[in-house]
Amino acid sequence: GDHGHHEHSHHHHGHHEHGHHHRGHHEHGDHEHGDHEHGDHEHGDHGHDHGEHTHVDEGHDHPHGRHEHSHGHDEAHQGDRQRKDDQGNEHIHGSYHPHDPHRHHDSHHNNHLHYTHPHHPRNQDNMMRATCELAPNTAGSSPFTISGNITISQQKGGEGPVYFDLDIGGFDNSQETTTLYGFHIHENAVTNGDCGTAGGHFNPHGTVHGGPTDDIRHTGDLGNIRVPTDGHLTGYLIVDHAVAFTGEDKVVGKSIVVHALEDDLGTGGDAGSAATGNAGARLACCNIYSTVESAFRFNG
Repeated sequence: GDHGHHEHSHHHHGHHEHGHHHRGHHEHGDHEHGDHEHGDHEHGDHGHDHGEHTHVDEGHDHPHGRHEHSHGHDEAHQGDRQRKDDQGNEHIHGSYHPHDPHRHHDSHHNNHLHYTHPHHPRNQDNMMRATCELAPNTAGSSPFTISGNITISQQKGGEGPVYFDLDIGGFDNSQETTTLYGFHIHENAVTNGDCGTAGGHFNPHGTVHGGPTDDIRHTGDLGNIRVPTDGHLTGYLIVDHAVAFTGEDKVVGKSIVVHALEDDLGTGGDAGSAATGNAGARLACCNIYSTVESAFRFNG
């Protein structure tokens, strides 16, 4: 209908970083398509842009902040706000597209959807799940004792993003407001808790290191986790499109490593930046195992 068409074209227009993908449709769509056809066209071709820009939640405590934050047009679209929230809730599933290793620019971080929210992946049925039990590096001399659970999930059938749901703690950030730590999938399973045995970043395509939203990145490049002053993350979500449960980007059988320093996302201009993001020592790690739903989380 009229409302849906208005909302979708507005939705694309608002994304600065992806504007070049949609500008043509936004400016010329009304001339080339009738309302109905235009709406279908937008929805079909660009459905992955609806609600998967979950990183824009950063700094908002409410689950619907991503829309207000990502558009500069909300005053002009008051009537859309409720509709957009409903849309956003639905689209948090990210069920529009099958996995595509080249759709890296859709990978986003730090969705503050509360873990009790019905659309948080831990409350979803019909998910494939894997788990990683983070433990301190047995070969390291870290001042931190970082541990906890990371649950990895994706809709059965492989549609939509892969979610990393973090319940971890043990960081000491008492001197800073927030601290960023490199967080990557590495190419090998870890032996005897020695994070050095994880090898390099998981990089089946042989590319240079980048950030999670970069088109050119390692599959394992999940960027940084942002840890608050209390040193704990609960229900912290990383949402990624490069990793997968099947195929060459499959993460089961690999490892996750938490690093001592911030990953510069490949922008440092030196060899270390292009390889590892200069994220430093390995504080903690774990191996990724597939799980069955019944063994997933105990709410006791």
